[in-house]
Amino acid sequence: LDGTWRKSRKMLYQSPALQALPRLALRDVPPSRYAIRKAHQPHQLSTLEATCAALGQLEGSGKDGGGRFQALLEAFDGFVAERAGLRADRY
Repeated sequence: LDGTWRKSRKMLYQSPALQALPRLALRDVPPSRYAIRKAHQPHQLSTLEATCAALGQLEGSGKDGGGRFQALLEAFDGFVAERAGLRADRY
């Protein structure tokens, strides 16, 4: 589910159809790089981070895809840094 952690959890709990879908539990996830919003738990990742971790786990290539998704995660780091810079400029 894509949304804030609170809203996605609420969507899941309120939808029997979503609860019935198979799930993939992510294992050994790295700390989140997403500094735009604060996670409530250390294992909470952005959608992009969770997607990279899930694909890596499904492929059996490790938690980050064995480096396969590194360029995507580096672009994400640039996005996060840019957003943080824009936020800092407002104050």
